[in-house]
Amino acid sequence: MSSQGRKPRYIVKIGGTQTLPLSCRVVNNSHFQCDTFEIGLEAWQQPDNFGLAYWDGAGDTQVEILFGTLGADDDPGAIPSDLSSLLIGNVDDVDIHLDTGQLTISGRDLTARFIDNKIAKSWPDHTASQIVTDLCGMVGITPNVTSTKTAVGKYQNGAYAAQRRDIPMWDLITFLAEQEGFDAFVTASTLYFGPPLADSKTPLTVMVQPPSTGNPGVNISTETLKLHRSLTLAKDIAVTVISYDAGKKVPIKAVARRQGSNKAGSTSFRTGKTSQNYVIRRAGLTQQQAVDLAQKTLADLSKHERTVEIQAPPDGGVSSRTKLTISGTNTGFDTDYFVDTVTRDYRSQGGAFFHSMTVTAKNHQVESQPDA
Repeated sequence: MSSQGRKPRYIVKIGGTQTLPLSCRVVNNSHFQCDTFEIGLEAWQQPDNFGLAYWDGAGDTQVEILFGTLGADDDPGAIPSDLSSLLIGNVDDVDIHLDTGQLTISGRDLTARFIDNKIAKSWPDHTASQIVTDLCGMVGITPNVTSTKTAVGKYQNGAYAAQRRDIPMWDLITFLAEQEGFDAFVTASTLYFGPPLADSKTPLTVMVQPPSTGNPGVNISTETLKLHRSLTLAKDIAVTVISYDAGKKVPIKAVARRQGSNKAGSTSFRTGKTSQNYVIRRAGLTQQQAVDLAQKTLADLSKHERTVEIQAPPDGGVSSRTKLTISGTNTGFDTDYFVDTVTRDYRSQGGAFFHSMTVTAKNHQVESQPDA
């Protein structure tokens, strides 16, 4: 993430035409959320009349935000050669500030096409990949879809049949992704639907150097590094799933446990005084389905024990699915994290450019001991 001598630059295009932004914010999200943007513009001095009169009557308007860096010796007005697209989306809202002669446009990436369109069709004999590919064709999104084999009508416990009809396309896509253990997100104008990608990427590494080394700090160009630990989730966690197998006419119970960070002194499983206990009642599960649900719920709860926030110079290579590794604290914070939000901010003032990037990440350590 080091950017010594580099000068970040943002290029904003409205309807394919480069504009002159006063400010720009791009938030790249994970967890099936769309990315968002907010752009500040001078109302009267935009090319091709992208000022006040244009926005007074504008309809669907597409925006692309690109990011690149110039070298230390490059002309400040040059276009970076390493431009990459941070986001392509449509404007949702326009706010006009007549007192300052400025306007702000904001919106979402092309995930919005799936969010804003509902689907009532049923595909019980199709696979998830076939359905997602069809949905992409309906809204003009390029599919990057990993093939699946199971017809959705055969999902366990009739999960697909239980889905209500006339739902947003994105709700259906995320449901199918969860059933298949996939991730789903839109980059530029392409939908990725397939196995999670974070594990396959080269991780960012943060080496913390304690004061005792004589050179305190971190080995990346960070302005702020914050570590947070939830003491509630750091306690022992027990997830109990209760169900009933109608076929065998027997009650079903499965328990998944995670021992808290203070393992040596933890007695909560014996005393029941300090553990966090979660009970899920779900009809119609088999024993294995109950075990799977308990373990999955435990994993979801355990992800959020430790979080990290980093503020650093903008880096186009950081995404909301990048892996982050921290070491050097000699504590439980030395572990792997997964970036879930990247916020990049830019503004110009008096001929100067100001840039920042904030990265948040959550740990992904799970220690479960299923006990049916």
